[in-house]
Amino acid sequence: MQLIPSKRHEDRQLLDITFDRLIGSDVRLSGQSREFVPRWDSLGHVSLILELEKKLKRSFSVHQIESMNSYKAILKVLDLEDEKL
Repeated sequence: MQLIPSKRHEDRQLLDITFDRLIGSDVRLSGQSREFVPRWDSLGHVSLILELEKKLKRSFSVHQIESMNSYKAILKVLDLEDEKL
């Protein structure tokens, strides 16, 4: 019997792949916040948000986008989004 991955699990995989490609797995694994990562500047942040919106087929509010300043914070926003479904 094959298990069907949950939407939450699929979102987590898409986030990890996208984050690692645009920002870096070292940042994801270290837990650094945006302010300490030079490559995660405003352009990098917009690129990440746009890519996540496209891949996850959802949009984020300005407040959510502003709060997405670390990998952990992004996970929190995604978990909150899933709870609203």
